[in-house]
Amino acid sequence: LSTSMELGGNAPFIVFDDPDLEAVFVAATPIEQIAGLRLGSRPAARGGSEGAAEAATGASPPSSPMFDAKADPPIAYDRAATRKALLAAGWTIKDDGWYLPNAAKPLAMEVLSPDQKSNHSAWASAAQVAQDWRRLGFDVTHIGLPAGEFVDRLAKGLYQVAVTDVTIGLDPDLYP
Repeated sequence: LSTSMELGGNAPFIVFDDPDLEAVFVAATPIEQIAGLRLGSRPAARGGSEGAAEAATGASPPSSPMFDAKADPPIAYDRAATRKALLAAGWTIKDDGWYLPNAAKPLAMEVLSPDQKSNHSAWASAAQVAQDWRRLGFDVTHIGLPAGEFVDRLAKGLYQVAVTDVTIGLDPDLYP
């Protein structure tokens, strides 16, 4: 389970290795709420100002020239649908948490972020994600790290879930 979550900036999004699992965890995360709370704004389509936060559920944020709304339909925040999808995928839930198919122990996840001093928005977003996933019964720990240690862990791939603030310049070649 290796995940990157960009929940700051103008286009929050989540990327998982498994597209089906990605959709399940997107539905378990109130991305638009987090974007609005952290940035104090709403997208124009929802009564906010132009250039405000807009949630994305795929690799190309809505601001990208490569974004295709038909290929990346919105996924609503829905805890019940998340639970149903996990059960349909063979996961089980017991008193001590969620179990992957054929697992002997419940899944325990660490959500990494920069610490509050380094990047308050990413830290607060990660805390919200961890809280929402715990509400679903996951064993989740949020770990805020000093910027250097956070970047080092990301570079070495020593994380399960990471919430970070990614800024991409105006050059469209930089988009996935």
